[in-house]
Amino acid sequence: MSLLVLQKTLFHVVICAGFLLVFLLWNRRPIRLFLPFLYGGLVAGLLLLGWGIGTGNMSMLLYSLIKVPMEVSNVSKMFAIPPLNYFYFNDIYYGISGWNWGFILNRILWIAGLAVCAIRFVWSLFHISKKETLPDLLITTLCIVQTLTFIFMMPAKHAQYLIPLAVFVVFYVADAIDFVWLQAKKAVFTRMLFAVGIGVFLFLCIRGYHDTTDVKYLWYNGGNQDEIQMLQTMLRTIPTTEYVFDMVGVSMYYPQPYVLSNAPGQILFFLSRPLPTIASSLIATDTKYIYQGSAKRITTFREEDQHYMNEHFTPVGDGSLLVRNDVVDSFRERWSR
Repeated sequence: MSLLVLQKTLFHVVICAGFLLVFLLWNRRPIRLFLPFLYGGLVAGLLLLGWGIGTGNMSMLLYSLIKVPMEVSNVSKMFAIPPLNYFYFNDIYYGISGWNWGFILNRILWIAGLAVCAIRFVWSLFHISKKETLPDLLITTLCIVQTLTFIFMMPAKHAQYLIPLAVFVVFYVADAIDFVWLQAKKAVFTRMLFAVGIGVFLFLCIRGYHDTTDVKYLWYNGGNQDEIQMLQTMLRTIPTTEYVFDMVGVSMYYPQPYVLSNAPGQILFFLSRPLPTIASSLIATDTKYIYQGSAKRITTFREEDQHYMNEHFTPVGDGSLLVRNDVVDSFRERWSR
């Protein structure tokens, strides 16, 4: 079902389906156990197929699902993020400045989880003849594939793409704690030592949570006060029935006139199917307002698009908002009230 709304999950779905099939074949279990998985995929697929045929736009549907995600991801290469970016200190993620328990624990948990995964992978390889090791081999392989994909293949290394990996990290940290408990429960002293260790660990987890979270409630959101003020001015001066070509995503209260919004114009250079020109869309929707933000995103679009917008629209205020020339005078009157 996730494939209907988020094509990025295709990779995870395909790998999981492949491992499930290998697991059934390896254990000589009847293939009918795989059928519920196929039925679920067919239900979602047929719904999507019916919608595509019903709208008469099957070609565009397949293009949007398969090629567009790959083409658009090339933009990320222009704004590269190093794979270890989230494991260096950053107070936006980790709260109070300097080293704190939230940052330290994050590193410890990730390193421990991936280390346990690697150990279990090697162990299952040396005991591959035993059927009970196959789940270990498949799950650890999936974790390793996800890790290598994020590091070497995924162009957009945003924090959300670590979520699938985080599931494995939690799983293997819990697995490590369980292993320690199995050794510790053999004697009273080691059980007491384990209880103390778990108590300290939970205390540090709570401390880490407060280190990274509490300070954020006190932050003054000064970085985008100009945008907040501009949005308030727009809501006061522009009816919400008017189209606003928003390149940033601030004024989403307004209908959007162009198929591409909230994105830099560089995306247009990577699409194999040309989109409608901005001029034709703005004319067809009688759009009078463009919001480009403080980054002046107009400059990221094609030269002909820039020429049209610069020729027919005039910047007002700090220049983040542009108003069509034929209505700019009346808008300035409303602006100054």
